[in-house]
Amino acid sequence: MSRPRSDTPKEHTSIIRAKRKDGWTYVQRVVSVYDPKIKNSRRISTETLGKLPPGETDLEKLVPLEPRRR
Repeated sequence: MSRPRSDTPKEHTSIIRAKRKDGWTYVQRVVSVYDPKIKNSRRISTETLGKLPPGETDLEKLVPLEPRRR
């Protein structure tokens, strides 16, 4: 028996860490939702929270980023 499908799918929030060559790790919050048409998750929004110094893994030591100039 198949699962019942919801008309309003739930959003899923995850924390992504991307390590750069210089050692800094950028931390992002990604919000996604399941799309039944493509049978996969679709990214709704991405927000960069900050960056971690080389060798650090604790999110409490997160360095905020400077706002982008327009």
